[in-house]
Amino acid sequence: MGEVLPLTPPDAAFWRTRSMARNMDLNLGEAVMTERLSVDTYAALVTRCRKCAESGACDVWLAEASPPREIPSYCRNAHVFQALKAAQKKET
Repeated sequence: MGEVLPLTPPDAAFWRTRSMARNMDLNLGEAVMTERLSVDTYAALVTRCRKCAESGACDVWLAEASPPREIPSYCRNAHVFQALKAAQKKET
């Protein structure tokens, strides 16, 4: 079995998740309000972020980012962010 890593604190994962989304010009709060994203899926995004071993690399990427940019391939939430972005483009 693989190495067990400690979970990132929930507040750090919450803000990291929101920041990743914002770098793709996504507003997760708005996505919940317009029902493009369920509250359960939002919680799952934060939980996946908490379990990620790349939080340090993520923080560096976010500090260097000038939005909008494509999300790093190691992001465990990339597939959800990309789906939200595609839905957002269809609406405009």
